[in-house]
Amino acid sequence: MKESKWKESLLNCLGNEIWIEYKACLYSFCVTVFYCIYLVCRRVYFASILIMFESIILAYLMGYVQVYLLRDFDEADRIGRWEAGCIVGCSGVYTLASYVFNWFERSLPVTGLFFIFMLFSYFCVYLVNRIRRAFDTRSLNKMLADFKRGEQKKEEKVYEGED
Repeated sequence: MKESKWKESLLNCLGNEIWIEYKACLYSFCVTVFYCIYLVCRRVYFASILIMFESIILAYLMGYVQVYLLRDFDEADRIGRWEAGCIVGCSGVYTLASYVFNWFERSLPVTGLFFIFMLFSYFCVYLVNRIRRAFDTRSLNKMLADFKRGEQKKEEKVYEGED
């Protein structure tokens, strides 16, 4: 009994780590895209490794916050007040970090644009997650229907053999 609880705990932990990795990759990529567009608009064709590192670490930290404290709000079925507040709050944390760590030279217009970009990014990730869940549901329903058809065919063969 204890082994199954331990195994279940381990699987839950690994599942959470996978989601954190997924979120960190998505959101750090979003930050990187905005940062690179910002640099190219300024005719700068190289990026700061330190800024890239800071954004990746922040994305991992935010992933932990989202999974363990904010109930995976970007995985919700719909965006309610809680989810909208979390989107604004997380976007605000990224924006504050961009200002504190001087990612955009503390330019308020660029920082404001970054905030809007992060809001948009969170909304897009929410939509992608929703589409992914719908696809998974459809696939699982198809597998279940195929399984049931297979079971029915087996039952028919059993009944045919009994006649």
